[in-house]
Amino acid sequence: NGRKEAWRAEQQASEQYNALNDELNRRQQAFESTMARDISRGVVGLVRLVNDHAVPGVHGRLIDLIQVPSQLNLAVEVTAGNSLFHVVVESDDVALRCSELLRRHKAGRVTFMPLNTLNPMHVQYPTDFGQDVVPLARKIRHDPKFEKAVLQVFSRTVLCRNLEVAVAAARGGELNCVTLEGDQVSKRGAMTGGFHDLRSSRLEAQRLVKEAVQQLDAVRATRESAAAAANQLDAQIAVLNGDVTELQRCMAAREASMAAAQTKVEGLQSTLGQPLTTTLGSQELKELKAAPQAIQVAKQAALDSGKAATEARGKVGQSATCSAPFRGLTCPALA
Repeated sequence: NGRKEAWRAEQQASEQYNALNDELNRRQQAFESTMARDISRGVVGLVRLVNDHAVPGVHGRLIDLIQVPSQLNLAVEVTAGNSLFHVVVESDDVALRCSELLRRHKAGRVTFMPLNTLNPMHVQYPTDFGQDVVPLARKIRHDPKFEKAVLQVFSRTVLCRNLEVAVAAARGGELNCVTLEGDQVSKRGAMTGGFHDLRSSRLEAQRLVKEAVQQLDAVRATRESAAAAANQLDAQIAVLNGDVTELQRCMAAREASMAAAQTKVEGLQSTLGQPLTTTLGSQELKELKAAPQAIQVAKQAALDSGKAATEARGKVGQSATCSAPFRGLTCPALA
């Protein structure tokens, strides 16, 4: 019936929620493993303190505030390094308050990026390489309010088609160069390259965490909706059961009245030893004549209420007004 279906849906949603919550914990652990231990400790401590003390103006880690196409993960990660875990805040006052909380509670260290003090330099990008060299910052999606933080980290790096182009672009001595494969050529001429394990990608690990959080939120909403539906059905069933109980009480009262009338009749017949209709008074005759009809009315009302209760229970999961069959059914006055 509807009640069982509602509770089954709530149970399935709860099981799915628990499984996703476990998966989220695994993904968070995998993401935190990409950070140095002191950085992880500081960030975790800051999140706890900001929540406990309701500190306004803390926007989050840089990695939480940007969106990067997956093919650019390596280029962005090798360029930013641990700057991905710098925390963007609204002002230096917010940074000072957070630093004091970290110090007071011995919760680790964090590097802050106050938006009111960041002043990234204007950069003139080369144009003689065409689309083979493009500013890396332009490939990173973000809220415009965090533009300064993004430029602070990425504005002096250009994305190059390959290592040869990167070497040529770096000769100008103004910009650092990076390729899609994560090879780097600094403006001073140093070159860094080699193998990168994509399984340890910080941005990919963060993407998986965000994905799990979104799935968990969706399942949480489904679970709450299913639980609310089941509770509503339980409340409706309770009302129906109350109506059935009242009708049963009325039927019992009718049967008791019938038994009393019958006892009275039998007593009179036994005492007088003659036909009852010749010795009963008018009121007694009236009661006697009315008793069979009252009994029949009570029995029919009980039968109707039983049928209505059965039908209502079957429909309780289909209609919010399932208690309607019982409305208007009352216990007739005893004859």
